[in-house]
Amino acid sequence: MNILTRLISSIEKDSPVREVIISTHSTLVCSHHCGISSTILSTKPHGEEPIRDAGLLHLKSARELAYYALSENPLEASIGLAAINSIIETHPDLQISLDASLLAIKLSRQKSVTIVGHFPFIPKVKEVAIDCWVIEQNPMPGEYSTENAKDFIPQSDLILISASTLINHTLENMLALCRKDALVMLIGPSTPLSLLLFEFHIDVLSGIVVKDEIKVLKAISQGAIFRQMQGVKKMVMIRPQLKSFIEGRQK
Repeated sequence: MNILTRLISSIEKDSPVREVIISTHSTLVCSHHCGISSTILSTKPHGEEPIRDAGLLHLKSARELAYYALSENPLEASIGLAAINSIIETHPDLQISLDASLLAIKLSRQKSVTIVGHFPFIPKVKEVAIDCWVIEQNPMPGEYSTENAKDFIPQSDLILISASTLINHTLENMLALCRKDALVMLIGPSTPLSLLLFEFHIDVLSGIVVKDEIKVLKAISQGAIFRQMQGVKKMVMIRPQLKSFIEGRQK
């Protein structure tokens, strides 16, 4: 059973969907609470691939929309992951208000690091890491394609993975390449803050919690990128066995 299937199966109490917004950068589903994911378009011309029941999504339940995460249509998968994030149990008592980029930079010191996805903090990681390889589906100069993941991830002490890999269904392939003694972080607004993910050799979860639904709805509907988004709070969850170690490395 894969990660997405396990996450969907972990939904204990369903909830009606109150709102669905698909914007340029982010997708939002509001049910029990508000869940966000990155918006990923199809690679077909103009990204045109129909969404099942478009115009009626708000009439579904969160669990029904969560199954969209299994779709090969990346836009449907974006909706599904946002729905998962709107309904899963998130354990707020275990969340730490923390900017994961600062933690990632500190943990990168004198380490070999692979970063899956393009993040603004990459230049600062490169300043402190021994090696830093960036893996992207559409690599820019100085970055590597996903085909090179097998060359770099097994060498890495720290692997930082974009939660968008849940949408394009590549996360499990990336995790399979990680050494057992490596530290693995799942990062980005799409990250499900679920204890279940610690069962898959992920040590740190870095996502967001919506604190002001009205501000978030307005920002996403107006095409805000994540750094422009108001009404959200960055949160981190750490595997309990590593919590004291990682918190010690922050100092």
